[in-house]
Amino acid sequence: MDDSTLDSLAGALRAGPQNLPLLQALLAELVQRKAFARAAELLRERELSALEPDGLRQLAGRVLLEAGEPARALELLQGASAESQLLRARALLAIERR
Repeated sequence: MDDSTLDSLAGALRAGPQNLPLLQALLAELVQRKAFARAAELLRERELSALEPDGLRQLAGRVLLEAGEPARALELLQGASAESQLLRARALLAIERR
């Protein structure tokens, strides 16, 4: 995805903030680019408990963890999958190190 498309989709998300598939696509692209701070901004004003499905919660948890917000990441990382549990352990470790 080029920068122009990314910016256009981010604008579309601002216009329709409840579009969770679009949020997931943007987060995935920003994670691929390792732009965790920018991805975390997309989550800043959101009610994290409203994020569904689990794949989106896991992706958002990873974003927040990588952006230095492990406590917020823990709110999302409640799933039983191995990846969710690994990310949860990393978040707990990051909190303890502070």
